[in-house]
Amino acid sequence: MSVALVVALILGVAVVQRREAVSQRAQAIEQRDLARSGDLASAALSQISIDPELSLLLAIEAAEIRRTARVEEALRESLKASQIELVFDEYEADVNDISFSPDGAWVAGAADDGTIRVFDATSGEPLHTIVTGDPETGAGSDRTPARGVLALR
Repeated sequence: MSVALVVALILGVAVVQRREAVSQRAQAIEQRDLARSGDLASAALSQISIDPELSLLLAIEAAEIRRTARVEEALRESLKASQIELVFDEYEADVNDISFSPDGAWVAGAADDGTIRVFDATSGEPLHTIVTGDPETGAGSDRTPARGVLALR
């Protein structure tokens, strides 16, 4: 009987220690993410006058990790300083290629979802969506994707 009691006691202690370890791990991950997000937000704020677009990218990366007041500030300030005039956020897939009409009146973006979306270049109003291909292969080239957003400066 005493052996069973000792084994039960040891198992109980092991379960408690495991729960504590899992909790500490979750706290460590949260602290790591908070620190990474804060570092990126600080880097974004320090780059505003040097490279506003890099600043904005750093702020976006910080927001993807953890959204804090500091990250929100970095996003606001970076966006104000950037030269981006118009954002086309109608995309659900990565944008691989863009083209302007010869007269500059519209802009078209090809995306990985097999669509080409055409917008008024001044207002950003969507004009047309053209389904051109297989969503598996996409409509555009294999250039670096722009994370589902098309921005103009």
